[in-house]
Order: sequence, then structure tokens, then C-alpha cells
Amino acid sequence: MSIKDINVGYRTKDRQLNAVTQLVQDKVNEVIESANTFNSFTYVIAIDALHRVTIKYGALNIPSLPAWDQSFVRIGKALTSKESQFAVNIQANISGDTGATSSYEKIGLFVLIKTADPSGATQRDAVGIDGRAYINPAISTGRAWGMLSMAMILVGGDGMLCGHEIDVRNQGSDQASVELSTSKYGLQLVTIDNPATVGIFLTRQGTSTWHKGFFTKPAFLATGATFLELEGLFTVDRNGILTCQAARYGNESVVISGGVITITKSDIKIDTEGAAETDDLDTINGGVIGQVITLRTVDSTRDVVVKDLTGNIHLMGADRTLLDRFYRLTLMYDGTYWVMVSRNF
Repeated sequence: MSIKDINVGYRTKDRQLNAVTQLVQDKVNEVIESANTFNSFTYVIAIDALHRVTIKYGALNIPSLPAWDQSFVRIGKALTSKESQFAVNIQANISGDTGATSSYEKIGLFVLIKTADPSGATQRDAVGIDGRAYINPAISTGRAWGMLSMAMILVGGDGMLCGHEIDVRNQGSDQASVELSTSKYGLQLVTIDNPATVGIFLTRQGTSTWHKGFFTKPAFLATGATFLELEGLFTVDRNGILTCQAARYGNESVVISGGVITITKSDIKIDTEGAAETDDLDTINGGVIGQVITLRTVDSTRDVVVKDLTGNIHLMGADRTLLDRFYRLTLMYDGTYWVMVSRNF
């Protein structure tokens, strides 16, 4: 049986879908494409020796022949019209009030893949949907979208819209670190080959605008989580505290240990070692060049004597004592010393 035989015998619209079950397996083994270009014909519906179902229409150049060959169900369509076209179109309609008394989801297309194949040195990825769009080498001004999701309210209606929802349902380990075999990502953006322009770009059509660019609530972030992070350089934590190379904002309480404190913020409340009445502060660790901090005591009954040039603190020739919790001493780090900028006592 040839492609022409199938075309003539099963091309009528009322019989084309039934043809899949009517074709006898040993008669269609010949219907296996030998090249990535098909001659023009009306419809071809075939089951090959590997039990793959193929539906093709028109003269078709397969964009990805390996993916085509490895697929169980294959639908091919040459899109040559000057108007919008669809290779596959699935539409569903909830035409009115169903009277449902419990929540439901009605789905236009449902795809599920499960895996029991472990990954290790070899990555074995299960992918629910893989959407790709290519621009041919000869084209320098093409436009291609790997996937488009749209939610729309028609004029006269209203309600909640979500253009694309991504759920991560984790019944495994709680992993806070990235780039591990047990990391969980809500969205991973990967650039391949040459550099890409931007990871996320908020834009608009016409005069429409966004009310918020990015939004979450502190309660939705885990304790100790960061809202934004540039590894080793910049973070905004769940409390809105900004930490970066040049400036580390927020306040913290530290206790002197052997004349030393380590800081990570800008507003530093200092307590004496062992809650002593007085204690010397010689060295401040944890600074970055250009960082500005302000020192104060936790309690007016415990005095902190900030020492000049005993360690890495430069106070312009004299020690400075924080006698009261309202005293403030501001310093800037130059890479070697914390240099006094100002004091209010």
C-alpha cells in the first residue's frame, strides 16, 4: 500500500479519523517517510511498524526530524497562508452556569508524564510540555515565541485573570540551596549559545500598564529566606533589609568577644562581654570598602570604650566612650581601618 493508496482511500472528511483503526498493520509498513519533505497530497493517516500514528497535510518540511521520528503521534501541517494559521487547534466552552457545588477545573488540554528513572551523572528529565520556535538561518528579522499563554476578559465581563500559573508541589526535602540535585525552582530561565538580552522583561500593548512589577508577602517566604539575591554581592531578605557590597542596611545586636565584633548591617547595637559594666572594642570584622556603620550601646548602664588604633578603628587620636544608649559614633571602612566620620557626643 502506497501513500497514494491511503490518500485516495481515506481522504474524505467523514472517514479520515476512522482510517487510523481501519488500516491493517502489515499493509502500512511501507508508509514510512524516507525524507523530511513530503509531496503535496490531501490527507495521509498512517500507523507504521513502530505503531506511530501520523497525520500529515500539504507539502511539509519537518523542522526537527529527530523529534518527528521519535514521536508516537505526529501531526504535520505546512503553514503557507498569508493569514494566521494553526497546526492543531483545541477549543472548549463552558457555556453557562453548571450549578456545581464543589470546586472544579475544566481543562482544554491535559498532559501528564511520570518518571521512575533516577538521574545522576546522566540527566534523565521528564518534561510535560516542550514548546519550541525556531528562526531559520537565512532570516535576520524573524520573530519566534516558544510558548504563549493568555488569559482574557471580554468587554462586559470581569473576574480574576492569571496569564500563566506555575505550581511547585514539593513532597520531598526542604532544600534552600540552589544548583543541587534536590533544588526546587518555580521558574528557571536558561540562556544557550550567545548572550540573551534580559531574563524578565515587563512590557505592554497600547496604553495598558502594570500596577506592580513584582509582589509577594513576607509570610510567603521561609524564615531566613531572601526575596532577591545576587550571590555574594546583594540580597533583600523577607523583612526588606538590603545587604550589598557598598551598603548593608538594617540593625543588629552584637556582643564584644575579646575586644572584637563582627557586623553585617549598618546600625550596630553593642553589648559588653559577659554584661560587664565596661568593655573595650578594638576591632570590627565583616566590612566592605565604602561601608558606613553607626555604633551605639544596648544599655546605658554598660559602657563601650571604642579604642583608637588598638585594632582596625581610627578615631583621629583619641578613644571614644559610648556612655549612653543615645550616643552615636559613625565610621566608614576604607579597606584597612574603620575611620570616624562623625559623633554626637
